[in-house]
Amino acid sequence: MKLNSFILGLLLTSSTFLTAQNKVLFKINEKPFYTDEFVRVYNKNLDLVKDESQKEVNNYLDLFVGYKLKVEKAYKEGLDQGLAYQNELKSHRDQLAKNYLNDSEVTQQLLDEAYERYKHEVKASHILLSIEENASEAEVKKIYNKAIEIRNKALKGEDFGKLAQEFSSDPSAKQNQGDLGYFTVFKMVYPFETAAFETAVGAISMPVRTQFGYHIIKTFDKRLNRGEVTVKHIMIAEKDGNTLEIEQQAKDIYKQILAGNSFEELAKNHSNDKSSSTRGGLMAPFRSGDIAFEDFEDQAFLLKNKGDVSQPFKTSLGWHIIKLESKKGIEPFEDVKFQFEGRIARDSRSQKIQLALSDRAKKEYQYQTYPKNIEALTKVISGKKLDSGWDFDQTSTLAQQPVLTINKDKVLNVNDFVKFITRQTKNSSNVKPIYKFVNDSYQKYIDSEIIAYYDAKLESRNPEFKYIVDEYKDGLLIFELLEKDIWNVAKTDTVALQNYYNLNQAKYVLPKRYDAEVFSTKNKKTANKVLKLIKKGKSIDEIKATFNTENDIQVMVRTDVFNELDHALPKPLNDSKKVNGLIQENEYFYIVKINQVLPAAQQTFEEAKQRVISDYQQELEQGWVSRLKSEFDVKLDQEVFNEVKASLNNK
Repeated sequence: MKLNSFILGLLLTSSTFLTAQNKVLFKINEKPFYTDEFVRVYNKNLDLVKDESQKEVNNYLDLFVGYKLKVEKAYKEGLDQGLAYQNELKSHRDQLAKNYLNDSEVTQQLLDEAYERYKHEVKASHILLSIEENASEAEVKKIYNKAIEIRNKALKGEDFGKLAQEFSSDPSAKQNQGDLGYFTVFKMVYPFETAAFETAVGAISMPVRTQFGYHIIKTFDKRLNRGEVTVKHIMIAEKDGNTLEIEQQAKDIYKQILAGNSFEELAKNHSNDKSSSTRGGLMAPFRSGDIAFEDFEDQAFLLKNKGDVSQPFKTSLGWHIIKLESKKGIEPFEDVKFQFEGRIARDSRSQKIQLALSDRAKKEYQYQTYPKNIEALTKVISGKKLDSGWDFDQTSTLAQQPVLTINKDKVLNVNDFVKFITRQTKNSSNVKPIYKFVNDSYQKYIDSEIIAYYDAKLESRNPEFKYIVDEYKDGLLIFELLEKDIWNVAKTDTVALQNYYNLNQAKYVLPKRYDAEVFSTKNKKTANKVLKLIKKGKSIDEIKATFNTENDIQVMVRTDVFNELDHALPKPLNDSKKVNGLIQENEYFYIVKINQVLPAAQQTFEEAKQRVISDYQQELEQGWVSRLKSEFDVKLDQEVFNEVKASLNNK
C-alpha cells in the first residue's frame, strides 16, 4: 500500500511540544483529542506544507480535524478489523521496533571488532572432535578431555597436521591435515573466528566449542588483509604422463605473451579452464581464502600493476599464467558498515545483542521462574519420543501450572512452554537427553518471552515510538477508507465521470503544440553552421557526427512534441518558418526545426480520462470531509485553541 503525501507528512519526525499542559482541544462524538498532538503534528509539518495558507493555525486546525474525522469514520466502518490492515500494521510496527530493540552499544562493539579483524588475515589449522547437538554432559566432558589430551600431544611437539589426520572429525583433514589457509572476519563461525584471531602466532588454543563440536586451533600466521584482486587466467591442465609437455606448452604461451600476442586470444584458444576461457581468461574477483589453491592466490597478489603477467607456475591442477586486471585494498569502515550490520544480524555473534537486550529487560521488569514445574514436565515427557508427532495432555493439572511470570501481569504456563518446545522439535529427529533439551529450551524461552514483553511495552515506555506507530496506524486506516469510499468509486462510476467531464470540458483542452527538433550549443559559430546544415536537409545523426566526438559534445538535440508554454522550447517562434534560429537564451544558442504545428484541441473523454478520474477524486474527497462534519459531532474548545494559537504564533 502507498499513503498519500499528506499522511506521509504526518509520519516523518517528532518535535517538542509548545504546550506546557496537555489539554483537550476538541472532541469528536465525545472522544477527546489533545493539544500536545496537534502542536506536535503542526510543528512537524510546518516545513513540509507547500501551501502557505495551510501554515495559518486556523486552516491547519481544519485540516487536522478533517484528518481525525476520517480516522473515526474508518473505525466506525470497522476497517481496523481487516486482516490485510492488521498484517501490514504489524509488519511495519515490528520493523520499526527493531531500531528500538537493538542494543546500540553492543552492536557498535561488534562492528568495531569485525572491522578490526577485517583488516587482517589469519592462517590456521584445526582438529575437530564432533559432538551431537544434545549430547549429555558426561559425553561433552569426555570429548573435551579427549581434546585436552590431543592438545597436550601438540604442545609436547607432535606434528599438528598428523594429529589432525589421526583424530579430526573433519573429513578434509585426511588430505589437508586440518589446514584452513588464510581467512578473515565472517569466514568462520564466530567462536572459531574469535579463537583463531586471539591465539598468538605459533600457539595452540584451548578447545573451542561451536555447533560442530570442539576445535583445537593452531594459528600459523597473521598478516594485513590483502584486499581483492581480479585476474585473467590461462590454465594448461595436467594429465597423466604429460608433465613436461604441458610445462613446455605453458612456457611457449608465455613467450608469445611477451612477444606482444593477445593474452585474451591465447586464453580463448589454449586455456583448459572452460569457466574463464570464453571471457578471455577473466575470473571473478577474489580475496584470500576464496580459492582452494593458496599458491594461485599468492601469485595473483604478487602482481603489482594492471597488465602485469606472471611467469608460468604450477599447482595440483596444472600450469598457470595470470594477468592482473585490478587490485584494491579493504574498504573504509563507512563503506562496509551496512553490510557488516547485516552479517552480524545473521550469524551467532548477534546472540550478544539479544543477551544484552534480555539483560536490559530483566533489569526493567521483575520476573519469576518455576524450575520445579519444569522438572515435573521433564518427568512426564522423559519417556516420549520428541519428534513432530509427540503430544501433551493440555487438560492436565500440570499443564496449567506457571513456568514464567513477568511483571506480575503476564503469566505463562506449562502449556505455553510445551508449544514452544514443540516448535523446537518440529523438524528434529528424536531429541536426547530429554532433561538437557528441556532445560536449554527453558532458558531460551525465558529470554525470548522477556524480550517479547519488553517489545510489547515499547509504546508505553517510549512516547516517540508510540506517536510514530499511532500515526502510521491512522494513516493506513485513512488510506483504506479513501480507497473504499473515494478512489474506487471514482474509478468505477462511469456515469458520474462522464458527467464531471461534460461540466468541466474547459479543463481538458490541449494547448498549441510543436512537433519539433531543438538544437542547442554554447558556441555561436557552431550554431550558425548547424543552421546551414539543417537548411541543407542534413539529418540529426549527420549533424551530431559533424560536431560531436566521444569526449567533446558540442551540439545537443531534443526531439519532442512541445507544449507552447514548455520551458524547454526557446522563444519566440515564428510558426510560418520551418526553421527558427538563432535564438539566444542565457549562454545557449538554439535552432528549432518545426515539423508540425498542432493547434489547441479539446480532449475527448477517453483522452482525458486519467485526469478526469484524479480531478473527480479530489472533488469527492473535498465534499466528503464536509459530510463527515455533519455525520459526527465535533466540539472545539475555543479558549484552549486560542491559547495554542497564541503559543504557536509567538514561536
